[in-house]
Amino acid sequence: RILDRLRTAGPLTFSEVQKALDLPKSTVHKVLATLEQEDLVRRDRDTARYSLGVRLIELGSGARAQLEFRKIALPLMQELSEAIDCTVHLSVLSHRDVVPVEAFESGSKTWPRYLFHGGVGIPAPIHATAAGKAIAAFLDDADLDEALGDGELARHTSHTIVDRVRLRAEFARIRRRGYAISEGEHFEV
Repeated sequence: RILDRLRTAGPLTFSEVQKALDLPKSTVHKVLATLEQEDLVRRDRDTARYSLGVRLIELGSGARAQLEFRKIALPLMQELSEAIDCTVHLSVLSHRDVVPVEAFESGSKTWPRYLFHGGVGIPAPIHATAAGKAIAAFLDDADLDEALGDGELARHTSHTIVDRVRLRAEFARIRRRGYAISEGEHFEV
């Protein structure tokens, strides 16, 4: 929970971590000390704020390298990218997000608007991204409910679909046509 809070909120003081997680001070102190010792968090000496440690990059890279389907998909992604002259991402569900685990970048001059560089390892909302909607459209009802959660869906732009009835209708369209698109639903275009 501490690592996730630092990921979403950025550098925090000890008090901010403790208040955000509503844990006893002694527990937070012990956990932060252990995480710092393992270089999973670091404490800035000047500001006394904790942030994520660089060892997490190593762990994330190791986890990514062990995804067997990523290795299988890469040649197919390259072939697809060259055929359509666009960047291709391979994404997976993670909690209530979609996370790109591999990308094959296009050098397209024809479709520069569709070049979305970067993003590997950066979570994005399931309901507001093409990759997320493509995955969600083919989940069974129980898995879809779990992926979307119980709360309100976050509105990222004026185009984000936050109404669950409209979103389920969008998923049905995606299943019919075989692909998903996001038109300014996560970022303004």
